[in-house]
Amino acid sequence: MTALHDLHGIEADLKGYNTQGSAPDNNRLYAKGQKLAFDSVHQNLQGMSVGTIMKGMVLGANGNLSLQNALNEGTDSAGGYSIAAELLRGFVDKLRDKSVLFQAGSQIFLLDTAKTNLATVVSDPVAGWRAEAAAVNESDMVLGSVQFQPKSLAVLVKVSRELLEDSINIEEILMNSLAQGLATQLDYAGLYGSGASNQPLGLKSVLTTASRTSSIAGNGAKISATGSYNILIRQVGKVAASNDEANAFVMSPRSYYDIQGLSDTTGQPLNAPAIIANKINMLYSNSVPSTQTRGTASGICSEIFLGNFENLILGLRSQLRIEILNQTFAGNLQVGFLAHLRADWQVSRPNSFWNLTGILAE
Repeated sequence: MTALHDLHGIEADLKGYNTQGSAPDNNRLYAKGQKLAFDSVHQNLQGMSVGTIMKGMVLGANGNLSLQNALNEGTDSAGGYSIAAELLRGFVDKLRDKSVLFQAGSQIFLLDTAKTNLATVVSDPVAGWRAEAAAVNESDMVLGSVQFQPKSLAVLVKVSRELLEDSINIEEILMNSLAQGLATQLDYAGLYGSGASNQPLGLKSVLTTASRTSSIAGNGAKISATGSYNILIRQVGKVAASNDEANAFVMSPRSYYDIQGLSDTTGQPLNAPAIIANKINMLYSNSVPSTQTRGTASGICSEIFLGNFENLILGLRSQLRIEILNQTFAGNLQVGFLAHLRADWQVSRPNSFWNLTGILAE
């Protein structure tokens, strides 16, 4: 058990201030391509990053006046440090860059309460033609609601003191390690979170409940055996039939490279049709397994998620804490950095997605 004096914390608030520091940044929903990071930061933070602050907390400022000022200004009563919102926003952007779901188009929503409701579309409205002064037809649009309830996600990165002291790129390594560890688990939860055991509810469970999943064949099949790209186009059509347009496929690495290697009867590479090549981003994630079972195909199947991923939204509680464990790993001359955030995934429109299962290796 770690003693209290082992823990020195970094806390940061995502809400922050604008580049002039005069007013809160009121934007809370960020789509793909929209950066949380401000265009410029306060002059006292020039050249600083979360990694720089982390290194400085262990080794000190070593004559770096900007780092010394940042450490002095951020010191709290518990011996920890508060990171400026500008720096934290850059860290979250780095995390998003490493997340496959954010590459697919998922949005991020900054939460400022423990529970936040999100309106969802169960079915779309239907307009009707009408005569002058006639009554307007009632729409059969159905709205629903889901609730963000942030769950706790943590990752521990250990680093030797020698590496901290001698590596010229350690600040970037620290940021990348923390961001990658958090992004990987966020991706997994967004797809396969159980909704229990302190996990968010992932897209797989939502689509299963909404009956928006189908199998390529009863006992699994290769993509090439079912019309190659035609099977993918048919799934895109199912999203279109629900009044939306798919913007990404997310699949296992095996399926991704199998598709890239499809060939025609003469052995020439089979190019994707324009509807896929020009409109839909094809991505892979190690979170998608190739060990699923379909019928008699035991432990050898995979699956593909497709849809408009703008409707898969991560709610991020506007605080990140990084603690330094000075004594826990001191016997090996190591320091531990423990990063902790709270987040939850929600699907704002289940009809924007489809799930294709039973995919065998080529």
